[in-house]
Amino acid sequence: MKTLQNNIFSKFILLAIMLQAGTVFLFSSTLKVGVYDNSPKIFLDENGKPAGIFIDVINSVCNSNNFEVEYIHGNWDDLVNKLLLGEIDLLPDMSYSLQRDTLFSMTKLSVMSSWLEIFTINNSKSLKSIEDINGLKVGVLSGSIQEQYFDKVVKSDFKIDYQLYGYSSYQASVNALKNNEIDLVVADRFFYFSKLFEDRIFPTGIILRPAELFIAFRKDMDPELINSFDKQISILKNDPKSDYYKSLQKWLNKEYASNIPLSMIIMIIVILAVLIVTSVFAILLRYNVKRKTKELNEKNAELIYAKTKVEESDRLKTAFLQNMSHEIRTPLNGMLGFIQLLKYENINSNMKEEYIRNLETSSIRLFNTISDIIEVSKIQTGQVKCELSTFVFNDTIQMCAEYFRRQAFEKDLNYNLICKSDQEINIRTDRIKLESIINNLINNAIKFTNEGTISIEYGVVDSKLYISVSDTGIGIPKDKQYMIFESFIQGDTGLSRPYEGSGLGLSIVKYYVDIIGGKISLDSKPGIGSKFTIELPRETN
Repeated sequence: MKTLQNNIFSKFILLAIMLQAGTVFLFSSTLKVGVYDNSPKIFLDENGKPAGIFIDVINSVCNSNNFEVEYIHGNWDDLVNKLLLGEIDLLPDMSYSLQRDTLFSMTKLSVMSSWLEIFTINNSKSLKSIEDINGLKVGVLSGSIQEQYFDKVVKSDFKIDYQLYGYSSYQASVNALKNNEIDLVVADRFFYFSKLFEDRIFPTGIILRPAELFIAFRKDMDPELINSFDKQISILKNDPKSDYYKSLQKWLNKEYASNIPLSMIIMIIVILAVLIVTSVFAILLRYNVKRKTKELNEKNAELIYAKTKVEESDRLKTAFLQNMSHEIRTPLNGMLGFIQLLKYENINSNMKEEYIRNLETSSIRLFNTISDIIEVSKIQTGQVKCELSTFVFNDTIQMCAEYFRRQAFEKDLNYNLICKSDQEINIRTDRIKLESIINNLINNAIKFTNEGTISIEYGVVDSKLYISVSDTGIGIPKDKQYMIFESFIQGDTGLSRPYEGSGLGLSIVKYYVDIIGGKISLDSKPGIGSKFTIELPRETN
């Protein structure tokens, strides 16, 4: 195990030197994909062709993007080394670890979930918990996460000892199990659906280390190519009729016995009899069927509409889970990483201050995301109420603008607050919600502007208060402006958004503007900038 880690480390150093010297692996027109035997996820079939769930997903992605594919077969350990050295472009079925995240690039979205389970022969071992494997011989896949996990984590966490044997493939470990060379085999949950799982092999029910399975790329792979995989995986997982779900149905269904039971024959006869009787009645009642066709069509239309709404709700929930998973996990990973770095005693004070600043930034990002989620939850459950008060608006907007001045200064932006009224503006409305509206708009303007000017303007026109926040940022395409106020949406709706954020801010702004009786409008052009304008009554009813 130690030799394997040293080998990977030395190859990683070699890769870093090559990159530093200017040797960059360029993506050719053909993607080289590693294939190892782990049915039904990925394997070679009886004709020697790649097959399995991951192969179906990769073929679907490549067909959609006009990528050529070359599959290269090998054992897992060799393929990991090939990916590290750039001899292949991507390797499916890789779970996440900090070491792998350093060595490779991975898709943001997982293809599916898995876990580890322990299998034995003829259920001969009374295994009820992980402690029961103490003193036994355990077979694992060489170079895999399961080998690292059982070699390091399980022994120390559960205070047990056992002999660990690494095999180049599941076939080799199963053969060793059947020949009584080992007592147990550790495999992922998909082993149950493979042809290697036979009557003599039993699952023990001991389940460990749930994990998401990703597609790994060599570290220097073009990020746009990886993003194209993420986008297509998202499309496949959000469409119940996609190749993804067809593949799961195909590979995860156990074969049924060929002999038809007597009960099934009786059921078929009964069904045929019912069909015959139904056909007779259908002929006799044809006139009534025609008369009711219109009514049935109307009901069908209602059902189709209801089904569409349910599917839309499912898609929104999926989008929510994906976005929130990313927005919560990213700062959490950052916080955990910097906490680990702060444990080292030999770091100097400058590095320590930098780690603390980064830790604070991740904490604030996580706090803002959770606050937005809570606020949207209140909105959707009708718990938001107006708390009206009378105040001088000039003081409020000056306070909001001043709060963000430092952020604008750090990005070297021109930052202007312009008052178009020569007297104080008194207003009666919900002060907290109005401040939240202004803060969200200014924060977005600074976030999406890399150079140029942020202008905040306010005044009174026709006895109504108006506020505008304009920027010279990236802008929003015309065909996407209609959905900018929906939850979880940014101007770039793809998974490769270059700007952090939950996409909840503008949906909260729109709701608050509506609830205090105002209107909001948008004028934006890509590459030129955006201008949000709010019109509010001087007194909210």
